[in-house]
Amino acid sequence: MSCATPMLVALSWLTLSVLHGAADPPPNILFLIADDLGTRLGCYGDRAAITPNLDRLATGGVLFSRDQGYHLGWRGQWCKHSIDEQVLRVPLIVRCPQGARGARANGIVELLDLFPTFCDVAGLPAPDALDGRSFLPMLEDPKAEGKAAAFASMPPIWGNGRTVRTARWRLVERLDGSSELYDHDSDSAEYFNVIHDPVHEPLVRRLHAMLEKEFGPMKGVGRGGFGPSAAE
Repeated sequence: MSCATPMLVALSWLTLSVLHGAADPPPNILFLIADDLGTRLGCYGDRAAITPNLDRLATGGVLFSRDQGYHLGWRGQWCKHSIDEQVLRVPLIVRCPQGARGARANGIVELLDLFPTFCDVAGLPAPDALDGRSFLPMLEDPKAEGKAAAFASMPPIWGNGRTVRTARWRLVERLDGSSELYDHDSDSAEYFNVIHDPVHEPLVRRLHAMLEKEFGPMKGVGRGGFGPSAAE
C-alpha cells in the first residue's frame, strides 16, 4: 500500500536501471539498503554512496520504500512488532522509464511485488514460483486497479496473529482470540473497532475466508473464538 509517513527510522533504497538497445548489456538492478542498525553504506545521496556509476544507474529509475513503520506510542504501543496499520503500511515511491510522471496511485501493492515488478520493468521473465505480481500496469496508469487485498501474519513468538487489508477495510485476527475490524473511510487511525456491528457480519465472514485461503486455519488461538478486543 503506497503511503507517505514521517516515521522513517530505517530506510531502504532500491535503485533500478533499465538499459535499452540491442547493443546494450543485460539490464542491471542496483539494490542499496541503509538500515537503522547498519548505516555504514549510507543512503543514495550520502557522500559514502555517491559514485559516477551509481549516479548513472539512478538516472534509469529509482524506487524508494522501507521494510516497516513504527508505532511511537500509538494506542500505547512502541516499536514495530505488530500487525497494525502503522507498522504494515509503508511508503512506495517509484520512478521508471515506463512510469507516469508526478502521479499518485491508490491501488494496493505488497513488498513481495517488488521483485516481479523489477523483472517486468527490465523486460525479464519472472520466476513462476513468485507469490508477488508486477505492479508495472499501475506505474504506467495510476488509475489501474491494484490487488484486492494485502495480507500479513506474524509468528506466535510475537503474540500477534494475522490481518487482511482491502481498500476500505482491515480485519485483524489475533492469537489471543480477539478480532478487530476497522473502516478506513471513517477511521484511518484505527481507534474504533466495529467488529460487533451486526451489519458487518457478512463482511467479516468474507474477510475471514480470505485469510483462511491465504494462510489456512490459524494455530494457537486462545479459547472462545474471535471475540472483542482491547482496542474497542
